[in-house]
Amino acid sequence: MTARTNGQTHELASPPKLDRYKKQTIELFVDKLKVSTDEKQRLTDSIEIALKESRGLVRVEPANEPSAGSLHSEHHACPKCGLSLPEIEPRLFSFNSPYGACATCDGLGVKVSVDEEK
Repeated sequence: MTARTNGQTHELASPPKLDRYKKQTIELFVDKLKVSTDEKQRLTDSIEIALKESRGLVRVEPANEPSAGSLHSEHHACPKCGLSLPEIEPRLFSFNSPYGACATCDGLGVKVSVDEEK
């Protein structure tokens, strides 16, 4: 098995020495595969294992270009900035529902305000 610690890839059989008082970034490689219709179940299983072991975060990256990878969260939140969204449901997309309406115009499409000069 392979892991990446602070950007350096290594085998788990010979882990690097880590400073216990310093914050570390540790990533575990769960699987390496070519995406095809034959590998659909294997890909699904690998993603499920990664989500379970990482408490909801998965990084997917191409083998030939690791910097092009993307981080995904199953917690309806951005793992980088922390922006959180509610559970997605149909009423969020309805302008007739207070849940989906714009907070500024209440779903009317115009902002009603008083002009003090008039």
